[in-house]
Amino acid sequence: MTRLDFEKGEVLIHRSDMGAGSDVPAFDVAAFTAPTVVLLSLLWGAGRLVPRRGAWRGISAVAILFVAQTIHLVLAIETVYATQLGEWSAAAYSPWQREMLATGRSLFDLALAWGLPVALWVAFYGLPAFRAPESAAAAKRPRRKKKG
Repeated sequence: MTRLDFEKGEVLIHRSDMGAGSDVPAFDVAAFTAPTVVLLSLLWGAGRLVPRRGAWRGISAVAILFVAQTIHLVLAIETVYATQLGEWSAAAYSPWQREMLATGRSLFDLALAWGLPVALWVAFYGLPAFRAPESAAAAKRPRRKKKG
């Protein structure tokens, strides 16, 4: 049985088959909380959570990020199992499995964890700087009078 504990900004992984004197593997929790903070800051800072349509877009973006963060957590735990448990890791995981898990976790730690919040914000709302000239051009066009 595996138990996850949170202590001093780290997630500690306790296993029932590990001895009392063995080292407890752990990983930093900042890689999981920071992308959520970035996305929520972008949404709140742009004022996109207030309008009715903007709120649903924001909720959708947060839900997609939650799914990605869940996959990231699973990869983090599997990477600990595959690389940090000594001989047991070498016996339970082949070298290519250890490399694939470590590569997947590195991808989530760097590219997806930091790039996904920005990509979601751009995908759901677009950058205001790109939309400003379009709305300014529409405001300058003279309106046609209806014939009636």
